[in-house]
Amino acid sequence: MAEGVEGDGKTQQARGQGTASELATLKRDHEVLQNQFNELQELYDTLLAEHEKQKSEKPQQAFSAWLPYIKITVLWTLTALVLFVVAERQYTSGQKVGFGFLAACGGASLFLAIPATHWIGHLVHQDYKLFQPFRGGVRFVVLQAISWTFYGITAVIVMGGVAFAEHTNGGMLASAGVIGILSQVFMVSSLLTYSNSSQSSRRARRIWRQNSGVINDDDPADELLEEERQAYHAHRKSSASDSEQSVDSEHPRRRAVVTSVIDRDMSDRMPFALEPETDKNIPSVVKEFVHMNTGLVVIGIALGLLSEHSPDIKYKPILGLLSLMCCIVAISLTHGIGGRLRHFHRGWSFAQSFRGGKEFVFLQAFGWCFFGISILAQGAFVISSAYLGKRSFKGTMYIGALAAVVSHYAIVSSLPRFDQKEDNKATDPRRYRVLESFTFWEHLSAWPIMILFCNLQFMSFVVYMVLFTIPYFMPDEWQPWLAQNTLDLIPDLNAYESNDFVHTFKLWWILMWAVAFWTFFYSALNNWGIEGWRQSISLSLAAVAAYGGVLSAFRDSPHYMMLLVICTANLVYISTTFTKRPEFNACREWDLFRRLQFLPRIVEKYFGLRVELTEEMQKFAPYLGDENAKDPRMHQVLLLFHPHGIFPVTHAVLPLSLTWRKLFPKLQVNSLSATINHIIPVMRDVIQWMGVCDVSRATVMNLIRMGRNLQIVCGGQTEMFESRSWDKKIAIVRKRRRGIFKIAIQQGLGIVPMYSFGEPQIFDNVYMPRTQAFFKRLLGFPFPFFMIGKFGLPIPCRVPVTVAIDAPVFPVKQNSNPTPEEVTEFQYRYFEKLEALFERYKHDNGHGEHELDFIDY
Repeated sequence: MAEGVEGDGKTQQARGQGTASELATLKRDHEVLQNQFNELQELYDTLLAEHEKQKSEKPQQAFSAWLPYIKITVLWTLTALVLFVVAERQYTSGQKVGFGFLAACGGASLFLAIPATHWIGHLVHQDYKLFQPFRGGVRFVVLQAISWTFYGITAVIVMGGVAFAEHTNGGMLASAGVIGILSQVFMVSSLLTYSNSSQSSRRARRIWRQNSGVINDDDPADELLEEERQAYHAHRKSSASDSEQSVDSEHPRRRAVVTSVIDRDMSDRMPFALEPETDKNIPSVVKEFVHMNTGLVVIGIALGLLSEHSPDIKYKPILGLLSLMCCIVAISLTHGIGGRLRHFHRGWSFAQSFRGGKEFVFLQAFGWCFFGISILAQGAFVISSAYLGKRSFKGTMYIGALAAVVSHYAIVSSLPRFDQKEDNKATDPRRYRVLESFTFWEHLSAWPIMILFCNLQFMSFVVYMVLFTIPYFMPDEWQPWLAQNTLDLIPDLNAYESNDFVHTFKLWWILMWAVAFWTFFYSALNNWGIEGWRQSISLSLAAVAAYGGVLSAFRDSPHYMMLLVICTANLVYISTTFTKRPEFNACREWDLFRRLQFLPRIVEKYFGLRVELTEEMQKFAPYLGDENAKDPRMHQVLLLFHPHGIFPVTHAVLPLSLTWRKLFPKLQVNSLSATINHIIPVMRDVIQWMGVCDVSRATVMNLIRMGRNLQIVCGGQTEMFESRSWDKKIAIVRKRRRGIFKIAIQQGLGIVPMYSFGEPQIFDNVYMPRTQAFFKRLLGFPFPFFMIGKFGLPIPCRVPVTVAIDAPVFPVKQNSNPTPEEVTEFQYRYFEKLEALFERYKHDNGHGEHELDFIDY
């Protein structure tokens, strides 16, 4: 027994010695790794210091360092204008000796000043190239294109003014000088908006990865980072295995790893000239930029006064037009680029309705009102002086000049009053997640598609106007031949007395009212509950009365044949596409159109659209909509989309995207929309091809019987009324939407909660609550309805959109006749889950200060 105890003691002692040796080895390896880490850290600090030193030795990276040189080039341009004016004055007064010399000096100053400003951009920006077509961001490309276009126009005018000086009465060189100044202003503005699109894209992808915490296998940048990380860890392991290997600080791979880390750290920069380190210089740059535009306004006012008092009638409209251009360019650039420079980190955009504080909003409204007055007054003077000659509107240029001064002063005064408290990181989603930048060619395709998709309701009106105005763009000698070969569809305007454009516009306007009357009448019949044969007879009588009245009123119009074809085509269209009620049974659903990824890909990239599923939903996602799933509750579901916003863009497009198909491989969805959308030509065709149906109880019951999965924006027009892009309270209709929950209990269907972060920030609507409420009660939709987005136009604002989806909420039991208490209980369980979904994801998506405001009336 003693021998056994002694043997056990030796075994434990041997184990202790082995453990101690292992600990010593691990400790030694840890010290080696720690030393290597310290040396890597020292190398990182050294390279970082070298980078900062090189940066400090290159003052061109700070835009403010090159302001004096830019001022010199601007002064060159002004000098050219003065020389041109003096040269022309000498020539008209008979002193022709110095004309050529002064004109040559002015031309040389002008032709060198603008390329010199462009060359300074090469010194300000490290990756700036003197010839870089379609690079540098959309703003940069557009401003550069305008600048060089004006530069070319200036060159042609200067050469023509010098060569044909004897045949002109003066004014050409001075006009060229003003256009040259505009070219210089656009060139300076382009330097302030230059951005490296590839760098912005890398930054956007990095921030997306940080927010999502996942690696995208389809993203080449993620693959490169993954390979880089694996190479780094492999290098660390190979170094740790050899404890006797000396650490070489100049090892090329190690230097490459450290340099790549520094490059990623240094790539977080503003996408234009001013960097975070030079924030103290931003006010001075903005101040000088505003001074330049103020000088342009002064030049515009001087031109306006000259045009008012010019004895030569021929040059009145030219001087007035140049004055108008100077005022428009100066005020627009002051607001757009000046505000962007000063408030880049605060979510600044050119059109931001009712955001930025009361003082800012008041001054902006005041300034833009006078801006409109200035344009109207100066435009009236230019048009009247061009067409009426001596009978032009006198005094309007004074009004326009005064309004331009007031507008510019109000816009400049509003810039420092932009309230950053209302636009902090938690409130403004545009500042939290950086969207991947478009290339110039992607912008050319994305913007028109987004504008068309969001304004389908106006497409038929535009098509009609194009058809009526074709003859005005045809040469006179072509019109008889076209009229004969097109059966007078494209008429010979010279053969009619009423051939002016006013007559055509009147015809188009009355035709639009006829189409609108029929549309409103159909909507009213649906709202009043008139269906079946009564509705068919009423619609036929309304269509015949509307289009027949238009045809009889314009019997002698040159566009009568085109009008007859349009009215006949509309009657055929109504009788063939409305009879089968595609909004009720999705009979016009076009599978090929639903599979096209052109529109979904553009929408996904335009809004940076992404979908986030909760852990519970990730378990359900592969089986939702699968008729062969073991759980019968997965066979069919209803999806409720929140909030409505002004125009729920992602509601219709998201179920067609590849992202949706990857997350929900078995779930094919039919979206539902308002009845009015299924009446307007072109718009109803596109959405019905996408499988969108009418949001009504009868449609919902019919599609459920057909086995379809439905996605509904249950907030409807009530949420649309309450949607404000700047409001921190998001309106969600709760109590009034009991019907869908009753249907879900009757059919035993689960309801999936969906919340779209950023949807209310895409559009705003004109705010006329009483008028819109009246038309909603009368016709079933709010009128007037005009979406306000980017630049104050119906262009969707490019904001990041994230759709969060939670697991379905199932009724306690299926009941064909549920009690009100059962419906209320199911409804509140759903909205509790929706609120929890919103609270869970709002901080990660830049909506930390937003709250849900449930509407229970």
